[in-house]
Amino acid sequence: MAAFLLSGITAVPAQTTSDPAPPAASPAPVLPAPAPASPAGLSDEADQLLRAMSRGLAAAPSLAVELTVLREVALADGRTASLLSDITLAIRRPDRLRADIRGDAVLADVYYDGRKVTVHAIPQQVFAEEPAPASLDQAVPLLEDQLGVPLELGTLLVSDPHARLAPGTSGEVVSSTEISGHPAWHLILQSGPVAWELWVAQADLPLPLMVSVNRDGRRTLLRFDAWRIGPSIDESFFSFRQPPGTRPVPFARRQDGGDP
Repeated sequence: MAAFLLSGITAVPAQTTSDPAPPAASPAPVLPAPAPASPAGLSDEADQLLRAMSRGLAAAPSLAVELTVLREVALADGRTASLLSDITLAIRRPDRLRADIRGDAVLADVYYDGRKVTVHAIPQQVFAEEPAPASLDQAVPLLEDQLGVPLELGTLLVSDPHARLAPGTSGEVVSSTEISGHPAWHLILQSGPVAWELWVAQADLPLPLMVSVNRDGRRTLLRFDAWRIGPSIDESFFSFRQPPGTRPVPFARRQDGGDP
């Protein structure tokens, strides 16, 4: 699943979540000093963590991450099924993105080069291209909300994730826990009708470790692994090269939005 990372990204692992955490023998971690003007309904501690996570992600000139996604969907007969996907994603600010999606419902590669987005559907041997805005902040909503590309974590890729996550959100830090041996803060949050939980690493760079989103009674779980902050990424990595035997098709746009 991570093969494309090895071919296009020079490792500069300023922070990862794949290495085992050291034994938890040190004193319990302390939250940062309170930040001013927390949004209404969001506790100071929760807002501090969202701000710190947002600053860390936004400050990275490039980043790459592997994630596993488990999404509940409604079947035609009323039952619920769980769809599993592995996504390996890399961005270079302000205007480059690539995602390899390998899942039950989607098997595709996604490219954004600052001028257009391209989605290559591998089993169907087709690809679709669409003119795109000149920044990730505008291209991510185009991909997720209008073109229906399941990036899953687009809100975390923009230049100010806090500005997308905090307004209209209530909630608090409920516990200190561990995710695969990594100490983490557990936040329980509510954004309108959407209930979601966030687990953030207890580290100098508080990266997200896991997110659970519940919308309309169906859950999507995102598990993050192997964060790479500031890697060197080849320019060619973000450019689509048409494989032999593939053909272009138009994008099918959708009207509904995505999860937070």
